Amino acid sequence: MLNRMVDIKYVCEKFSISRSSVYEMLNEDGKYFDENFPRPVPVGKRSKRWAESELNAYLEKLLSNGDGMKEGAQ
Repeated sequence: MLNRMVDIKYVCEKFSISRSSVYEMLNEDGKYFDENFPRPVPVGKRSKRWAESELNAYLEKLLSNGDGMKEGAQ
């Protein structure tokens, strides 16, 4: 199976959160940091993409644990 690489817009739509929330979940010093949230991969000087399979696995884990998104993340 091909592992599709997706952009920030796709990530925002998939999780129904804003761009700033995505980056807040990636920021180790941020209020909503999530060490399990998939990290983007650089694909150019100013471009990053996420592996769709990693996003799907993260979402499945959230749903199976019943954790949902962290409160306040948007």
